[in-house]
Amino acid sequence: MTTTYDGWRVAIGVVAGLNAVAALGGAVGLVTGTLSLEELTTRLPFGSALLAGIALGLLVAVPQGLLAIVAARRSADSAAASVVVGVAMVGWILLESAFLRVVSGLQVGYALVGLLQVALGLALAHRETSRWAVRADWWPWRSARATRPPSRA
Repeated sequence: MTTTYDGWRVAIGVVAGLNAVAALGGAVGLVTGTLSLEELTTRLPFGSALLAGIALGLLVAVPQGLLAIVAARRSADSAAASVVVGVAMVGWILLESAFLRVVSGLQVGYALVGLLQVALGLALAHRETSRWAVRADWWPWRSARATRPPSRA
């Protein structure tokens, strides 16, 4: 657990937390029908706002919420997670724009928020390592896997 540069982690956690709440609100609105896309619904896969809401919840709200938790726990993986989740957010917006064939100010704003998450992750990584690169520490997982006895199947 790293305690240096907690301000960067707080910024990552706040942005991710706000994104998670907003995405969850949008997902609930789409699933319940209180958020209407009107004629744009026909452009969605299977023409279903329900599926769009479920996808928004699973592909945006859950990763953003997990990032907020990782940042709040002051994990050393906060920088890498922020970059990955930020790139995923931008990808979601690009995919959404492609399906809806519409670009709105809200989409541009959320794409910029995704880029902000990438920038915050890179800045945190730079502060911790003096390099503009991120690397999650997956070594414990690999070493545990390598020492596991083979199965007798």
